[in-house]
Amino acid sequence: MIGDVIDFLLRASRWLTRRLTALQRGRESRPPRDTSAQRATVAGSTGTHDMARHPDESYYREQYWYWIAQTLERAGISHAGKGLDLGCGQGRLTLELARWLSEGTVCGVDISMQAIEQARSYAREANVTNIDYRQGAIADVVRELPAAAFDVMLFTEVTFYYPAWREDMEHALRALRPGGVLLAAFRPLYYDALMLVKAGMFEQVELLLQQRHGRLFGGNVTHTWQTAEEIRQLIATEFKMELLELVGIGCCSGLEDDLHAGLARPSLLNEYERTQLMRLETALGPMLPDTGRYLLAAARKSWSA
Repeated sequence: MIGDVIDFLLRASRWLTRRLTALQRGRESRPPRDTSAQRATVAGSTGTHDMARHPDESYYREQYWYWIAQTLERAGISHAGKGLDLGCGQGRLTLELARWLSEGTVCGVDISMQAIEQARSYAREANVTNIDYRQGAIADVVRELPAAAFDVMLFTEVTFYYPAWREDMEHALRALRPGGVLLAAFRPLYYDALMLVKAGMFEQVELLLQQRHGRLFGGNVTHTWQTAEEIRQLIATEFKMELLELVGIGCCSGLEDDLHAGLARPSLLNEYERTQLMRLETALGPMLPDTGRYLLAAARKSWSA
């Protein structure tokens, strides 16, 4: 009898120790809020990289839109709906969304005033008039959004440099109507693993494997990264949404000085090669999402939400 009690107490003690350790790790691994240095670095990048007009980015816009358009069709999004592009940059995908929502409106938000001004210029040039561009930090903007106001929400290539994105997603999704769709792009862990190996930064392996945020490549910028399985779980359990698609973007190609550029740079290919590359990457994307430069998740908000 005494032995049973001692055994129970030992098991309870081990369980409590594991729980306390997990809670402590959870507190330690919580991503920091964006610092002024982080915001300044991210905003400043728009002065050197125009995602709307970069010679390679038009290819990735086309590949993103291939999947986004399918999602909008599948979800039955009305052309008179309302869209929101968080972290819109120079409007690379905002313009495409505005053309789709030809009878509706789109709001584009970015932290960089320089990017917003350039996006407005491109919209005027394209004679697209149903976009309202606003400068502001996503964390501030999403807290002021009205509930169930949008049919489509883009959140592409933002999480990489936005460590607290999960804390703010609750506010963002509140602004998405039931049946509305979220399209969010993440950085795959596998891609960053290859980047570390290429750079010989083997001292960062533990950080990459044990965490999902940190100053992975040095400097004052915090990065984030995920696996496809983690995104599936996140969409289903935390966001409580229906996952419509999860694909890799850019599984075999990259920008200049990028890891995948050694395989192919879209801007250096002729029309036939570029078409075949697109065919290959859109086929591989759903099969091998972790191998992309980006992970694109398309999810629909529950009608009962």
